[in-house]
Amino acid sequence: AATSCAAKVLAETRRDADPDEAFVAGLLHDIGKVVLWSTAPDFFRSAVHLSQERHIPFGKILQETLGFRDEDIGAELALRWNFPPNLREAIRCREHSVESTTNNSSSLAPILQAANLLACACGYHDLPSTPLSAPSPENWQRLGLNDHEHLRAWIHDSAPRMRLSCTFLEMLN
Repeated sequence: AATSCAAKVLAETRRDADPDEAFVAGLLHDIGKVVLWSTAPDFFRSAVHLSQERHIPFGKILQETLGFRDEDIGAELALRWNFPPNLREAIRCREHSVESTTNNSSSLAPILQAANLLACACGYHDLPSTPLSAPSPENWQRLGLNDHEHLRAWIHDSAPRMRLSCTFLEMLN
């Protein structure tokens, strides 16, 4: 929920992004993890443990052990479910090193990537103690978040909205 809220807030500041589409991308960004956890929970737990132990992003552990990342699972599902190409690309590039998104014509991929990292920075990390890949300086600049003061202000202004979204979803459980 925090990533979807952060993605929507980031998209609201851009003319080339749809805030509702960014929100949906934020909701679906970890669908590959959900599938992996539900189909192979023991493997999932051991991969999380290995990620924490080696201080390597979870997706990189999956790449080493399975030959693909959870983002790839999510992107494949998005393809099979006929999601739009920019949503599939955003899911696929959620934590990849961002060379994959710097030439992307859609702003959705870098928005989702930054939103995921910013939600984690605000305390909403789906896999605590597992490191994340940071967006490239180009993507931070593209989103207007390359200035530390602007980034600090964005986190200060957006954290309450993310907390509210997470609290609401927790009440539904």
